[in-house]
Amino acid sequence: MNRRYLLMAAVAFQVLAVAAIAVSKEWVLATGEEIILQTAPIDPRDIFRGDYVRLNYPFSRIAARQLDDGILNAGLTKGQKVYLALATTASGVSRADRLFTSPPSNGLYLTGRVKNHWPNRGYKNRSKSVINIQTNPRPVQIKYGVEQYYVEQGEGYVMEDIRGRRNGFQVPMLVHVAVSSGGEAVIRSFEWANIALKTEIARSPERDAPDELASAVMRFTLKNRGEQPITLPLKENGCSFILIPTVATPLDTDNIMPDRPECDSANIMAK
Repeated sequence: MNRRYLLMAAVAFQVLAVAAIAVSKEWVLATGEEIILQTAPIDPRDIFRGDYVRLNYPFSRIAARQLDDGILNAGLTKGQKVYLALATTASGVSRADRLFTSPPSNGLYLTGRVKNHWPNRGYKNRSKSVINIQTNPRPVQIKYGVEQYYVEQGEGYVMEDIRGRRNGFQVPMLVHVAVSSGGEAVIRSFEWANIALKTEIARSPERDAPDELASAVMRFTLKNRGEQPITLPLKENGCSFILIPTVATPLDTDNIMPDRPECDSANIMAK
């Protein structure tokens, strides 16, 4: 009889634990502040849980230059809780600002867990000068609890096709996330960006090549997927260039941007 009660108690505890997690997430969705994160799906399916898209964010890996001094002094251990302070770009997308081991005193932040020891298991209580952030490129790898987005059966493959393949055009996802005052994040929805990106290696560096040939040559291509022209500003003279929509519709290009002689590529190169 005692074993029966123990089994029932164990089952009840598991049910309550799952219910508590669900309630917590629903509370964050209802009350949390919404931010937008940019990412791309990289895995379309989990055969045990149904279709989902696995997400990877630029701040899933934090460079050493974005670490608080306390982290540089003491390092991090696997599973340790960390707090990522956020900043917002001009386009309204949130980005990583700085990583701390305690909650920032102001502003929004994400709470995460370190995936691996950083920089290694035996690094503790050493001088900041031990780590040269210019020569130590190893980033801190972190999970924030928003790395999976579940969808209806079969939709994961459709999303993967839209996202594109590694050697072709890829479309970033813009993920709308609710964030609580304690840094807990829950995904609300997503949308596709209007710009598709493609990166190609035009030339790989050869071994023992002279300096002028020692670097790889990359080709970076942008495609406008939307229905309206997109203006991309450049630093030189405040000049810009236009991405015309891929949809074959007539456009009055004379009214998109007036001619500016100083923005001619030959004139810019001459300066």
